[in-house]
Amino acid sequence: MIYKLVSLVIQFFEMAIIINAVLSWFPVDGLYSIKSSLDKIVSPILNPIQKQLYRYVNLGGIDISPIIALVLLSVLRKIVFYVLW
Repeated sequence: MIYKLVSLVIQFFEMAIIINAVLSWFPVDGLYSIKSSLDKIVSPILNPIQKQLYRYVNLGGIDISPIIALVLLSVLRKIVFYVLW
């Protein structure tokens, strides 16, 4: 039961990160409120990754922090599965 709840929360964050990344490609004014809400949700996850990433790696302005966050969330889900299942 707890695993399903944790997995659902992780899945919510994964979807929020994906939607936020896709919306960043389209500068449409009508989506500003959705984009700002998603930024508030995913920024606690992405900001620490971005700080560490930009400290050690120069990718020429390409932000791969959503990909790293998705991989870390997937690893977290597997760890939680092994611990709680």
